[in-house]
Amino acid sequence: MAAELLRNENIPSGLYRLIDIDKTDLGVKPIAKIRELCVERECDCVLINPSVRPGVVKLEERMDESKRKYQESKNAKKSKQKEVKTKSYLVDKPLAIQQSDLDRKMNEVINSVRKNYSVTFTFKALGRYADEAHWKEVVKKFDECYEYIISHENIISQTKKENENTVYAIFRFTSKK
Repeated sequence: MAAELLRNENIPSGLYRLIDIDKTDLGVKPIAKIRELCVERECDCVLINPSVRPGVVKLEERMDESKRKYQESKNAKKSKQKEVKTKSYLVDKPLAIQQSDLDRKMNEVINSVRKNYSVTFTFKALGRYADEAHWKEVVKKFDECYEYIISHENIISQTKKENENTVYAIFRFTSKK
């Protein structure tokens, strides 16, 4: 959750750039004048950017404490939903890996996608597996894994690409299939 914003009397003394309710810039003012303005207009002041000089204070309509906390938790929840978590799974010897290990990796991909991660699943052909004869086998094995993963409900492939000695796909969860 984001750090809680400082409001009204909790804002330290000093000069601040003041932004009005309608988002117009009212210039730089001392916090004492800003507080007086808040009393006159019956509004709150919120320190929205303390890291710049002078800091930025915005006037907001006055809310009761419970409504304000509800609004902040709602905004925090929205920003958490937008947060994209990512994971990567690499198979660096795709033709030498045991089927049980490959199955385990594919199931890890599926479980991570279901937990709302964006997952990159990669086959990288190294050494003798990078030649053209082996490469076709690598791609064929990758395609089998790819089909298995997207066959699961609500998992889609965002990207599937093949480079010189690497083939990968990015999977994500969708609410529709």
